[in-house]
Amino acid sequence: MKKQIIIGCLLFTSCVSIDESLIENKSYTSISYKEPSCQIKTRETAHFLVKACDYQTADRYASLAERFYDRVMRDTGLYSFVPQKPYEIAVYKDKSEYLISSSAKKWSGAVTLGNVILTYPSQSPESIMAHEITHLILNEFLEDYSAPFAYIAEGLAVYQERQASSESDLYYRNIISEKVKTSPIPFLEMSALNPVKSDKSDYISKWYAQCSSVAEYLIKREGTFRFSIFLKNIKKGYDLDSALKDAYPGIFSDYKDLEKKWLSWL
Repeated sequence: MKKQIIIGCLLFTSCVSIDESLIENKSYTSISYKEPSCQIKTRETAHFLVKACDYQTADRYASLAERFYDRVMRDTGLYSFVPQKPYEIAVYKDKSEYLISSSAKKWSGAVTLGNVILTYPSQSPESIMAHEITHLILNEFLEDYSAPFAYIAEGLAVYQERQASSESDLYYRNIISEKVKTSPIPFLEMSALNPVKSDKSDYISKWYAQCSSVAEYLIKREGTFRFSIFLKNIKKGYDLDSALKDAYPGIFSDYKDLEKKWLSWL
């Protein structure tokens, strides 16, 4: 995968590329969408219903979806969370039909709308699917995290993307090493940013990299059990400081503690 393709995945699989009315960071909801125009083949698994133009594609995306679903659940510790119904994945016959049906921009590889992923066949869909499946789960579990916790969802989604693709991981690690370590974005600024409304691509790349690093720190350094409590606190409506203090007693009393310890960990 060439660097420019990776950059496209970075900025645009998280739906930064589409109209703001279609942003994935909306409340979980069942939506109506235009299905693939071909004679649809379906594959249903424990957590997904995949619609594609052939069984081979349906099987491939169903297998990827279940693999990344398991990884998200493992990393978040949300084992007790059960989706209301299988999530849907619509795989259009090609990029052209996908763009027309999804209203996404030409560089978009996939879009998550409520409980549905819209995409098209690609040679290396792992990073895209890992990212979008994270959003599927969080869309339903958190119900509405558009503000002020979008950076946590995007950080977790990019962290999942990095685990799914060594090239994506290398790309982000380079940004973390070269830009985040030397000049991190202050946490208040990081949490306030709406990437959809920014046209500063270098800054947004750095923002995504930093958010993923914070998620990686919380999961790897402090463990999935505490991270699950943290997410549940967000769902309950806690502010950031209260969510951290309750989930990480004696470790973080507020976001400043998290910022300081994360910086030391880098």
